[in-house]
Amino acid sequence: MVNLTYKEISWLHKVQPDLTYIEGANILAGTFKYKAQYRSLVTITDSYNLIIELNSGNVLPKVYETNGKIERMSRIMGKELCDFHVNPNGTFCMIRRDKIFSMYKHCFDLKLFINHLTTHLYWISYYGIYGKEPWKAEEHGFGYLTNKKHG
Repeated sequence: MVNLTYKEISWLHKVQPDLTYIEGANILAGTFKYKAQYRSLVTITDSYNLIIELNSGNVLPKVYETNGKIERMSRIMGKELCDFHVNPNGTFCMIRRDKIFSMYKHCFDLKLFINHLTTHLYWISYYGIYGKEPWKAEEHGFGYLTNKKHG
């Protein structure tokens, strides 16, 4: 379970003012806005309405997109939601389980998580806008296991 400190909540309010920490529920809810660029690719400015469950019982919170934006992109493109790295239960698939502790070495880090979430959303936005991956995404699920076995 992740518990935010006063210092983390203050920092979050500065960098994501439209994302509200609801202490009793231990969630973040609201609009996550970002402006990001990957290497020489285009700069994308976008926003997503999210619920981030901090008490998910895992190192990483569970993240849900609440306005159906990603679902609309997938329908328009004729793709499955999993192609946008959204799990069947609606949570984001942000990282393979076997890589969590290599990225989050000691424990949850809010600044690292916000950067990770920005990167994840950039990938989704780019894929939704241009119909191709901005970089090769990690394989996961059965695809990862199959390639690991044959690799």
